[in-house]
Amino acid sequence: MIYLKPMFANNIKRVEKSYKELISQNNTTLQKMVMPQSFEEYVKELKSKNTYVYNILTEDTKYSKPKHVGNISLCDIDLLNRKAKISIFIWSKEQRKGYGSLAIQKLTELCFSRMNLHRLEAHTAGNNHACICAFRKAEYEVETNLKDAIFFKGKYDFLTILRKIKEEV
Repeated sequence: MIYLKPMFANNIKRVEKSYKELISQNNTTLQKMVMPQSFEEYVKELKSKNTYVYNILTEDTKYSKPKHVGNISLCDIDLLNRKAKISIFIWSKEQRKGYGSLAIQKLTELCFSRMNLHRLEAHTAGNNHACICAFRKAEYEVETNLKDAIFFKGKYDFLTILRKIKEEV
């Protein structure tokens, strides 16, 4: 079982730990696609009215308190057109346990029921099969692949865009 807890910029210790964990994963594609260049920019993004970041917490019987396994964010929120983008990051040691798809399902439900959004998108590197599988498990569909949209490790790769429309819920 997982739950989402909003991450507020004023909880600077949690924010800094989260930022350092993201950077420590040494995922250059992720950093170029979704990460601000500095910790200060990360905090500024969290304070934006256009971005919500949630800690993904799991109730694990081994731990007396909830375990932080990653973050999921809602960004580029466009209330006029009722759409937004979702990005997710699960710590490497917590991947492939189903936390990603559960978090995506919970945030999707929140977006459609409480925020009245109509369309959600996710952008990921075409070779990020775990991320694509997590979104597909949460009933997102691959909308398109953009050829040569990402330059990584000296070569171009495609960008996969996934989407979920409210009527398809």
